[in-house]
Amino acid sequence: MHKSFVFSAVIFSACLTNAGNCLGQDNSPDVIKGGEFDIRFVETVRPFLVKYCADCHAPGNMKDLDFLAANSHAEAFGLRGVYAGVLETLEKGTMPPSDCDQPSDVEKKEIGDWIKKSLDLEPEYFERIAQYVVETYEDQKGNLWFGTMHKGAARYDGTTLTWYSKNDGLPSNAVPSFAEDKEGNLWVGTQEGVGKFDGNKFEQFGSENGLPPKYGRVMADKNGNLWAGMNTGVFKFNGKSFTEFEVPIEKEKIEHYAIIPGQVSMALHDTNGNLWFSTDGAGAYKFDGNSFKQYTKKDGLCSNNVTSIIEDKQGNIWFSCIQSFKPKAMGDGGVCRFDGMTFTKFPQVKGLHGNDIYTLYETKNGDIWIGATHVGVYRYDGTTFTLFDETDRHHWTRNFGLQGMLEDRKGKLWFGFSGGLFHFDGKSFVNVPRLPPRNGQEIEALLKNLQPSSIVVDGDPLETTTISKLLREHNTPGVGISVIRDGKISWARGFGVADVETGSNVSNETLFQAASISKPVAAAAALTMVQDGLLDLDEDVNLKLKSWKVPSNEFTEKEPVTLRRLLSHTAGTTVHGFPGYGRDKKLPTTIDILEGRGNTDPIRVDTLPGKTWRYSGGGYTILGQLMVDVAGKSYPEILRERVLEPTGMK
Repeated sequence: MHKSFVFSAVIFSACLTNAGNCLGQDNSPDVIKGGEFDIRFVETVRPFLVKYCADCHAPGNMKDLDFLAANSHAEAFGLRGVYAGVLETLEKGTMPPSDCDQPSDVEKKEIGDWIKKSLDLEPEYFERIAQYVVETYEDQKGNLWFGTMHKGAARYDGTTLTWYSKNDGLPSNAVPSFAEDKEGNLWVGTQEGVGKFDGNKFEQFGSENGLPPKYGRVMADKNGNLWAGMNTGVFKFNGKSFTEFEVPIEKEKIEHYAIIPGQVSMALHDTNGNLWFSTDGAGAYKFDGNSFKQYTKKDGLCSNNVTSIIEDKQGNIWFSCIQSFKPKAMGDGGVCRFDGMTFTKFPQVKGLHGNDIYTLYETKNGDIWIGATHVGVYRYDGTTFTLFDETDRHHWTRNFGLQGMLEDRKGKLWFGFSGGLFHFDGKSFVNVPRLPPRNGQEIEALLKNLQPSSIVVDGDPLETTTISKLLREHNTPGVGISVIRDGKISWARGFGVADVETGSNVSNETLFQAASISKPVAAAAALTMVQDGLLDLDEDVNLKLKSWKVPSNEFTEKEPVTLRRLLSHTAGTTVHGFPGYGRDKKLPTTIDILEGRGNTDPIRVDTLPGKTWRYSGGGYTILGQLMVDVAGKSYPEILRERVLEPTGMK
């Protein structure tokens, strides 16, 4: 299966959560008054959306765009999921298509601020692996790969989702194709060229390897030979370099096309040994080893812009086609089946004729899956077309711009939409959030049904809450959550905002104060020093402290402050915890904190050591100074050498 130039065409299929063209007609309704949010929406937000957004598949027609249907803040509030998609697009910097008029930074900020402050967006509105997932692939080792339009490629090994970007050697963060050659090497095709993966990073292939620059789509034939479809032609890899394989396309005779006239890719190696090539504007070509035969609209194709070609179990060849957009929209496109003699079209099935069909896929049982833009996904069992158009994220998938499909070796179906990554549960499509897909449903259920207390009295109603409600109740802008299972990070996610002034969201890269989760790390470092004979668990810490001493009093004269007691919060020390210091504030030294010259009281012993458990951050401050005095190194050095580096932490 192959999808020629589908990646480039995606910007026509799903721009800005169903929109993104640059039509400027004004369909604004009469102004509706009603509060500050209503006024800003009517006077600023809606005119902005009207100016920059329109339905790409029906130029001039905006009546079906959800976010333009809202005429007031109340109506926009009911479409929060849609506006979350608008916000994502604004924050990416460019509203597709990129060659059209773009909003200014001032406009982006004004609209983004309004959406954030007035619509009370739930975290689930942003939880997807990527905004555009344009390819799904499983390698020979069972790893799943997901190609995206902006974020690069993600590999899921069954436990961990690992991202790769230009920083890891990808030619581009736009990745519409994957393939493996006969040696088992994984290749990627990107908007800026082709790369090969060595297990850690990507090696780029360019002019020195026989490939022209820009746009690459990779495909392997049945013999494991690698092919690359570039802007200027299709190329075959000989193990060292690429050589152009000339397909007799007469570009000067192309009258209508979608993206790049004459662009060609190897799409299928059928059971009879024929190679099939898909093109933009010239239909499809079959090469039997000796000569080429061309198939076009005149022969029965739905359009001359072929996006994918597959062979079913009966030997029929299926073609998906998209509409011709240039030099003008032709209203063609669709899906058709070729039995070697006759092309069969399906005009009686909604969305399969006169529509954009980007991809086809055959599952192991012989079912053909077809993505029909604006309609849904069809499953053809050899007799009947069954439509599936239900998802749990309608605001992301209403366009049904399906780009990639995959049945993994366990039989699970994955779908890459212009609205994210989804899996099929037998009846509908379920969003896969930004975390290991295996845990998706479990985590969604957990986050929507949090229990405020771990103690439940039998017979009492079980009260649950959500992350969003907890943030509001505790007046907390944002939090980061990680779950560790079997010694590995099972999933991690950010909620809310990291900066209330800029409105930037909390992500997995947001830094928080380490606070008391650093205590186990400090304890581990101290115990390694005990193991090395540098410290003793049960001796008076004043014997080793040099820079400062625990002040003597009636309690310490009876029982000493020991390392064991500091570690277990039984040393009788004061100061429960610390409020922290602002980034613009001068930090006190550890001695200053011990003596109360920071923003807390002096750390002293006010109960008999060893008698009572009482949480004490002050006790761990004494512990830190003890390690520094004994090791003769800074606290960060001690922690790095004794804990972080040995455990592989950074």
